[in-house]
Amino acid sequence: MSPRQRRPSCYAWTKAPSIQALERAQGYLKLPNGRSLTGQSHDYKRHGTTTLFAALEVATGKILATHSKRRRRVEFLDFMDRVTAAFPNRQLHVILDNLSTHTKNEEWLEAHPNVNFHFTPTSASWLNQVEVWFSI
Repeated sequence: MSPRQRRPSCYAWTKAPSIQALERAQGYLKLPNGRSLTGQSHDYKRHGTTTLFAALEVATGKILATHSKRRRRVEFLDFMDRVTAAFPNRQLHVILDNLSTHTKNEEWLEAHPNVNFHFTPTSASWLNQVEVWFSI
């Protein structure tokens, strides 16, 4: 086993619920005089919402991300399965907020003894480094 595999990985994990999936209605601007310019208008089409799940590997800056229509415990644990599959045989420390889907996952954690959940204090999401990635 290489030294890199023995070191624990620290992941900052989060979700961004209800992101609007928008598409511009047209790829040009129509001017009042009837002429058109290439660009974007303020009009858009709505395509519903999605929830973005993301994990940031703190040491490398690598992002693992996916999206889902919902943000239930099922989707959260599916995403965590993807994270653990991406780093087999590694000790993972996952930083989470106190969303209800992040708690009461003892059964899943027992099946994944290499994963540790750490929770940020209430109203302290800024401590989770992946939140910075969402703000970019």
